[in-house]
Amino acid sequence: MATMRATATIVRGEDRQDVAVPPGTTVAGLLAMLHVDASDADLAVALPDGRPAGLGSVIGDDLPSGVLLAVTGVRASAVTADRAVEASGEARFSAAVAATAGVGFSAALGLAAVIAPLVLPDAVPGWARLAAAALALAAAVPLARRRPFASSPGGALVLPGLLGLPFAVVVPPAATGAVPVSLAVALVAAGLAAGVLWLRTGGPQASAAAALWGSVAVLVPVAIMLGAGPALLAPALLAAAVVAVQLAPRYAVAVPEAQLLDLPLVTTSAPTVRAPEVPPPSRVTRRRVAGTIDRATALTDTATLGACALTAPAGLLAAGLADPATLPGQATLATVGVAVVALALAPRTTRSGLVRSAPRVAAALLLAGTAAVLAVRGLVGVPVLAAALALVATAVPLGTVAATAGPASPLLGRLADLAQGLALAALVPGALLSAGLFDVVRELAS
Repeated sequence: MATMRATATIVRGEDRQDVAVPPGTTVAGLLAMLHVDASDADLAVALPDGRPAGLGSVIGDDLPSGVLLAVTGVRASAVTADRAVEASGEARFSAAVAATAGVGFSAALGLAAVIAPLVLPDAVPGWARLAAAALALAAAVPLARRRPFASSPGGALVLPGLLGLPFAVVVPPAATGAVPVSLAVALVAAGLAAGVLWLRTGGPQASAAAALWGSVAVLVPVAIMLGAGPALLAPALLAAAVVAVQLAPRYAVAVPEAQLLDLPLVTTSAPTVRAPEVPPPSRVTRRRVAGTIDRATALTDTATLGACALTAPAGLLAAGLADPATLPGQATLATVGVAVVALALAPRTTRSGLVRSAPRVAAALLLAGTAAVLAVRGLVGVPVLAAALALVATAVPLGTVAATAGPASPLLGRLADLAQGLALAALVPGALLSAGLFDVVRELAS
């Protein structure tokens, strides 16, 4: 009875050769048959999945019959890999520059079409407003069609705003309440655009952006219709944004209960007589775990970035309305202060670079912006604020270096946990007090 021979496919550059070898032939023996020097240090033999193939592996035993072996040079492979990395880096840089230019062009035209007529209603003709809005919308649509940009956290958050802003030109600049109505129209259009983008892409970034834009598009127009002023909206939006930063990492991971618990194994009785048979949980694989982690990371990054972006305008608007001479004004300043503390301490236990940096940047901008607003309003002296900011800017890096130079101190971590907990506990009551809701409840109860 004839012994079955093993087969293999050798790929060298553009050459492809199918061979049959006797049983027990190793990779080195096959290379010797093909007059390839296996002792060459520049030689590399790889399997289809990229793993190196051992020269002593037996074809048909250690390696399956019909295996594909790629024979290359190590130096040539390294040069090719470097060129591929360089090309991909250049392509990413070019794409980032093009996306930034498109976003800037669309945002500038949209803002010009909306803000300029409100400031100078008689100087900007109607056709110019409509033309600028149409150009802004035309510049934003190609960005929405670019999948890499639309599926990134920043792109998913920016695109609905670019698509919704031009629709604010439908409000006549000379109409009564043109500013709040224009804001409401733009937010509603942005929320609808976010929903359309989510239905089109279905990615986690788009779903998080749709939830954020949808929430703002519902809350702000409803508050405007009810007559709520900036003194009520600003603290509420600031508190909601800080709470969203805290809760995003906790609720981003969604694992079905049937995946965590074998219900047929632990169920002892059916809830009803005709209850359907509960299927066993699906098998936990590396791919499913990686997909769950990737989706949770995308949701967390997008939600955190969007909430941090909302803290800046809400905090600055709240600081602009604060009055240290009244109790609501003092509560507003306290709300901004605890928001800064909560944002600065939030990303201590996360591994994502964006989630670590975005809240801290938002806290720094909120602190500096509040100080600038208070200085412009003349509530606090400029030298005092400058000295306070310089002290904070010096103390934070020095404290960080001192805390991380040696082993981690449980005491410092516990103090940070207490400070973060107290800030979060005081955030919502401070926002309610600054909005004057306690006074409204007291008047209704009396």
